[in-house]
Amino acid sequence: MKPSIQSGPGGGANADVPGPDHDGSVAVQTISGRARSDAERAARVIQEATRGRWLVWYGWYTRRFWATPRAPYPWYGLMEAATPAGLWEQIDGLDARLVRRG
Repeated sequence: MKPSIQSGPGGGANADVPGPDHDGSVAVQTISGRARSDAERAARVIQEATRGRWLVWYGWYTRRFWATPRAPYPWYGLMEAATPAGLWEQIDGLDARLVRRG
């Protein structure tokens, strides 16, 4: 099952999400409720698509989606991508090589 969210939080507009290039002001660090809920929903969709084999989250500072497999898994590490679709593609590719689909 491929996640249905194809872009980053807020429909791909990350201007209100802090990242490495923000100036540290309170106004810039404010994350809108919509961007937060979109990113959290995207991460949840991916995590559910993996049937819980992967822990998935959105890094508010990095503006990237991240994932790590839960034990036991034949590979340990972190994956990251700019969009949910990009992260899903990486996870799905690794799962196809290392985990039998059942």
